[in-house]
Amino acid sequence: MRLLSYITLLSCFYLSLPQQQPMETNQLVQAGQLNSETSTVSTPSMAMTQSPLNGITYSPYLSDSCAPYEKVVKDLKTISQYAKEIRLYSTDCNQLENVLKAITEQKLNIKVMLGIWTRDGLERIDSELKEIEKVLNNSEYRSKITRISVGNEDLTNGISVAALNQNISLVKKSLKKFNIPIGTVEIGEKLSESESKSIIDNSDFLGVNIHPYFKLLSAIGGIDLTLDYLDTYLDNLTNLIPRSKLIISEIGLPSAGETIQNYGETSPEVQFEFLQKAACKLGDWNYFTFEAFDALFKQNDNSYGGVEQNYGILNEEGNLKAGTIERLLKC
Repeated sequence: MRLLSYITLLSCFYLSLPQQQPMETNQLVQAGQLNSETSTVSTPSMAMTQSPLNGITYSPYLSDSCAPYEKVVKDLKTISQYAKEIRLYSTDCNQLENVLKAITEQKLNIKVMLGIWTRDGLERIDSELKEIEKVLNNSEYRSKITRISVGNEDLTNGISVAALNQNISLVKKSLKKFNIPIGTVEIGEKLSESESKSIIDNSDFLGVNIHPYFKLLSAIGGIDLTLDYLDTYLDNLTNLIPRSKLIISEIGLPSAGETIQNYGETSPEVQFEFLQKAACKLGDWNYFTFEAFDALFKQNDNSYGGVEQNYGILNEEGNLKAGTIERLLKC
């Protein structure tokens, strides 16, 4: 607190890490064409009666291709031990069918927040809408879907308020008969701008991505300082947006990567400490930990010291990189 002013610290929470993006289509092969081995899932040692995390983000990609159905099944069996809801970002790789089929067939206690990727134009939006309509028309699948995000940090990435509003309105009109909440995901800084009021009004919900690592908070004062100001940040947002409309669509710290610009330590232990304390701090907030597994498709992205691929809280065996599930449950 001695190193930064109160106002500066508050503003820190408004900024997010660079975009989570679906893989380009020309990088992918169809899941059905992939060879994979079905393996036993590593699960926590204790029988869970309570999920330690509210939600977690999930991207079903391999390093250069789509995750096949068998891999999605394995991943979701593991995730179901830690969280009660997942967030998807797109519909590519047949991920809606794969995810919802896996949840249904395996009888997993997981809900799903869907996402529509909007920054590749109307043709992409139309294609994703068709995929979403298909799963919403399946009554078993529909019961597992909680909400739909139109875009992810689109304003931050140059989409105009008018264009985002048009996209939200298009999706709401197309899916009206399904009576499902439709909104968008942004960073608090953008939502606090006066011209964004129409986005707030047009959305059934607003997701906010929170990434304190990129604004030095963990480096300056450690995890406790970071969490102290999380309360103030959320209070500030609820003065702008009704609490009933808000969810935390991403929150997390990386576990590895080259430390640059004094961003702070990256290690599994620091990641777990933040994860555990944030889960306790957030209480009854609807939040999504970022993210389930490391983003292998970002392995050649060396921006920010290469931390972007290292946000997964679980290793390849499906266990926490550090800490235990028992500790996650203790506040």
